[in-house]
Order: sequence, then C-alpha cells, then structure tokens
Amino acid sequence: MTSKARGLADLGNAYSDGALSNRNMIINGGMQVAQRGTVTGLNSGTPVYGGADRFNASNSTGGTPAVFSLSQDASAPSGFSRSQRIDCTTATSSLTGTNEIKVNYTVEGYDLISAGLGTTEAKQLTLSFWVKSNQAAVFCLWAYRSYGTARHTGQTYTVNAVDTWEYKSITLSADVLNEVPNDSTRGITLSFVVNAGPAFKSGTALNGGWEQLVNADRYVGLTATIGESLSDYFQITGVQLELGDQATPFEHRSYGQVLQDCTRYYEASFEAGGEASSDGKASGTALDNSGIDCIEGQRWRVAKRATPTVSITQISELDGSVAGSPVVGVDNINKYGFMRFRGTSTTTGIVYRYHYEADAEL
Repeated sequence: MTSKARGLADLGNAYSDGALSNRNMIINGGMQVAQRGTVTGLNSGTPVYGGADRFNASNSTGGTPAVFSLSQDASAPSGFSRSQRIDCTTATSSLTGTNEIKVNYTVEGYDLISAGLGTTEAKQLTLSFWVKSNQAAVFCLWAYRSYGTARHTGQTYTVNAVDTWEYKSITLSADVLNEVPNDSTRGITLSFVVNAGPAFKSGTALNGGWEQLVNADRYVGLTATIGESLSDYFQITGVQLELGDQATPFEHRSYGQVLQDCTRYYEASFEAGGEASSDGKASGTALDNSGIDCIEGQRWRVAKRATPTVSITQISELDGSVAGSPVVGVDNINKYGFMRFRGTSTTTGIVYRYHYEADAEL
C-alpha cells in the first residue's frame, strides 16, 4: 500500500512539474529496440552505437586498449524485458590520464526545451534507471552541454551488490546559464561512466550542481574499474529523464511508438543480426542506356532528425550477380530520402538490388 501511495504522489509531482504523459525525455529507455544488433570490437574513444538504439559507448583507454561488445540483453528487472549491456572482451591495465570508458545518451535540443536550461525558468531534472554489474563499486553519471561555454555536472551512485539489479535516482540542479538551442542539435549528453583515469577525478565533486567545464571535477569519487578484467560488464535499463526533483514510475510506451522514434535517428533496409534475404532488398529499374544506370530513389520510413549519412552495400542484380562492375552512389540525400541510386556500369538495362543504412544520430 505504501508503495502505491508513493507512486501516486510521484505522479502528482510530475503533473505539477508540467507533464504526466510523455514526461520521459529518453527514447528507448526500456531498451526495446535494437536495430543494429550486437556490435563487437569497440576499442575507440569515438562513440559507437550498438545493442539498444540511441545508446552508444566510447572507450578511450590508450596503450593496449580494452575491447568491448555492445548488446541488447534479455536480462532485466521486473517490469522490463531488455537491457543494454557492455561486456569486456579484452582487458586493459589501470587507466591513466584522461582515459575513460562510458555509455552515453544524447537528448536532442527540441526534447529538452521544457527544462528551460540556460533561462530564468530553468528546472531541476531527475534521472532514474536500473543498473547491474559484476562490480560493487562507486559509478558516476555525468551530464554535459557543449554549446556556448561548455557546462557540466555529475553525481556518483553506488552499486551495492554484484550481479543484482538495483534502482537508482539522481537529481540535477536547475542551471540558468547557457540556453539550450530550440532545434534538432545536441541538448545534453548523459554518460554512465564505468572507468576513468585520475585526470578526470582529482578535483571537486559536483554533486549535481552545474559549473563551467573543469576536467578534474568530472568523475570525482568514481571507483569502478570496468574494462580491467575479462569478467567485467555493465547493464542498464528503465532509463528515464524528467522534470522535477522526484523520479516517477517508468513511462512504458508501445514498441511501435518507440521504434518510430528510434527510426528518426537510424534505419536500415535489413534486420539486425545478419544479412537480409534477397526479398528484403530495395530495388529499382535501370533507366538509362548510355552507361549510367539510374535507379529510382529511396524514401525513408521515417523522416530523419537531419540529413543522414548513407551507406549502400550488397549491390547485385536480381539473379545475384554483379554485371559490369558497377560503381555506385546516391544523389540528393535529405531528411526524407534520396532521389537517385546510380551505378556506372558497362551493362545497361539491368535491375539492381541493394541494402542501405541511414544514420542521423546526434
């Protein structure tokens, strides 16, 4: 009974803060959608998307780097069916300098406007989530805004028991400096930091308060060392960012709605986990007989956040062969699709099949 009463009170707080439905600013926080499937070989500081959509990981470990895989996992706490998991597949030694390992999510500016960050109407934000790891240690949540004069804040949290799902809630203070752009660019990046060198944790703890970026203050108190043993892993699910100083029950949305929201940032013409069958390939008819084979364009299933990066792979004729050694490309890419697929070939009048990926991630 107490739990139900608290849940109703929390929902009442959410209503007072201006939202009851659509209060979660995180897309795919329940890790339902995983269009890319498992991604292996993560060993770079450049963020790599894999596993659950909209979440990426970066791994800047220098020297002999740690290597990770990213996957959507079936292990989850009650009320959820999936989680995002990062597994160490090659271990490294203790991190030095500004090396770091973290899982990231970036909130688009449009989705953050209600928080009023950078204005006199700025509101507190509360992030809640479920976490599981093989390490009982102190981890860190770091929030970063890159526009204007960069601002950041952070808060540590403790994983108390190994291999056990635990619920966490972190409140970030209101910040009246550096307004978030009301557009489709980066609003705020949230990082679940799982390991870092001393240069990022030798200063003063932020404890949820914002300041101009000071690298030494980023992850003060962090003790987790994910990546220094092959047994290391880190999992999260039920990630929710909302207005106010109280975490409310996770806002579950239909799979169809979450998939559509994710597809605004990424889509592919094939299912994750392997090549699509030939029936799954897009196709068109060659129109020109002068040596330039022009095939009709492609319309994205969902308009993208911005003009995406497009890759075309597995080009073949209907019978599976590749005639005339085609050199391929696409023209006039925009948020809605591309106008023309072209193949420069010595054979004319052919029909191509191909796969595509369109990536408009932040």
